[in-house]
Amino acid sequence: MLEVNYAGPATRGNGNLCDSDTFQSFERYKELIAGGRTAAEINRFKPAYEPKNAAGKIIYNQPYPIQNFSCAFYYAIPEGQKTVKCR
Repeated sequence: MLEVNYAGPATRGNGNLCDSDTFQSFERYKELIAGGRTAAEINRFKPAYEPKNAAGKIIYNQPYPIQNFSCAFYYAIPEGQKTVKCR
């Protein structure tokens, strides 16, 4: 028997498997603290993490990536069976 498991009980339901779809959203990353704020306000409200691209530049005004994440699954495939029917 072949067992195929993703994000099942052995991992306590954790996983981060997604596709490599290159479709981009219509919405863009926005700088939430921009516009007429003092330096003190910017330092106070600036997020701890700002999304960056592969080059390390902050990606404000860039489209959000849209990825399709997998759901948890478990398949037990009997020996000799060549296909699996998904429900």
